[in-house]
Amino acid sequence: MDRRRLAALTLLAAGGLGVGTANASAGVGPADFADYIAAFNRHDFEGFSRFYDDHVLFEGRGRRFETRQQVVDFYRMAAERLRESIVVRRAYFGQDGLAAELETTLAATRDWPDFFGGPLKAGDVRRSLNFVFYAVRDARFIHIRSANFKELAGQP
Repeated sequence: MDRRRLAALTLLAAGGLGVGTANASAGVGPADFADYIAAFNRHDFEGFSRFYDDHVLFEGRGRRFETRQQVVDFYRMAAERLRESIVVRRAYFGQDGLAAELETTLAATRDWPDFFGGPLKAGDVRRSLNFVFYAVRDARFIHIRSANFKELAGQP
């Protein structure tokens, strides 16, 4: 088991991934979400995109994608410019979706002057706290809405 999955499951056991109702997100429960985040953090595009419906709607920070392939293409392009990692602070699971408080770290590996969050230079590190809502049907994310709450100072 890789250390990020272990950390996510440890957070789950400690109560950081709360369960809002008895029915865990129409097939995406805490262990599934931990797998999704672990795959995302290791940049396993096939691994994390298996949680997306073919026609997932992704909305966040000025970006809008309407298919799984568009989301994956964006993250492949981003991975050429930065390393992104996510820490789940809290997640709440319901019958038709989940809500999560996510700490995101972006570490630029090369300059990205037209980055949607403002220009990045190689070596820059940005951290933020975000709220993300996932609508789920048949164990797949069908709608993802991400909102930036605040920027965080310092290194993770």
